[in-house]
Amino acid sequence: MPRYTQLRMNRTPANAPFFPAAASESPAAQPDGPGRSGWASLFNQHRLRLKKFIAGIVRSPDEVDDLMQETFLHVWVSRQETEVNSPQAYLFQTARHVAIDSLRQRSVRRLRTELAGQESALLVAPASDRSLEIREELERVLSVIERLPPQCGKVFLLRKLHGLSHREIATRLGISVRTVENHIARAMRDCKPTE
Repeated sequence: MPRYTQLRMNRTPANAPFFPAAASESPAAQPDGPGRSGWASLFNQHRLRLKKFIAGIVRSPDEVDDLMQETFLHVWVSRQETEVNSPQAYLFQTARHVAIDSLRQRSVRRLRTELAGQESALLVAPASDRSLEIREELERVLSVIERLPPQCGKVFLLRKLHGLSHREIATRLGISVRTVENHIARAMRDCKPTE
């Protein structure tokens, strides 16, 4: 089993260091940032702040430890390829990207689950000519929605499926009303049948 998988499975108490520092590598060993012990001590030093930072983004306490581990792995793997002037800023920026990626993946999974539920409800209905046409049109629209960027698809579904106003969508997603309008316009453009 790879070491990072073992670390991911082992939860640490709140006051214990997340990663033990290694005595074999000095901070000067890496010209573009701290060495292993430097990264580990930096991570341990900012562990609680980093945990709160990630939790504030994903709002799911169950994911925080995994995302912290993933953050450290991204930093560790890219340490020799990336020139780091401010290790603390790099650590938090990496955590932000990891957390946002997690939110995107969660959004796509939720969208696919909603679409699968709606599609299965239509598939069990009796198949008349009209319902067959509607089913084909729905399949076409669903395939277009799946190809949309996640945020655009989410905005479109909130508007068309859930009937929320532009302002309600903007408030719920933390974006501007104008951005909501742009997403809906793009989705409508992509959903129009090509003739």
